[in-house]
Amino acid sequence: MTISCKKSTKYLNKCFVCLKVIYLYKILKFLKETYNGLLSLRYLDLVNNKLEQFDKETLAGLANLTHIRLSHNKLEQIDKETFSGLVSLKDLELSFNHLQKLDGDTFKGKNKIFKYIKCQMSYN
Repeated sequence: MTISCKKSTKYLNKCFVCLKVIYLYKILKFLKETYNGLLSLRYLDLVNNKLEQFDKETLAGLANLTHIRLSHNKLEQIDKETFSGLVSLKDLELSFNHLQKLDGDTFKGKNKIFKYIKCQMSYN
């Protein structure tokens, strides 16, 4: 099941437990509990939004997520633990944001989970 919508709902997790792909547009910020519990989610597309922050709590409970697209937002920084719980992450797109620097430990997981991650970060 794939759902595209213009506005995030506060409790996507209660209605779409088996959701595998999410495309969201016109998002300004996230409520921390929005995606919690979407264990089937594999692909999160947040391209062309106005996100300025994205943190570990936003991704809580998404251990099976393999792809995150965050390009064309307004991200200025990413906390070093933002992706630490994403043990299945393979592809991360961060291009076309306002990132100035990333902590050296940003892609170090507890079990070296990011050994084979593809990360796109051009035009920051």
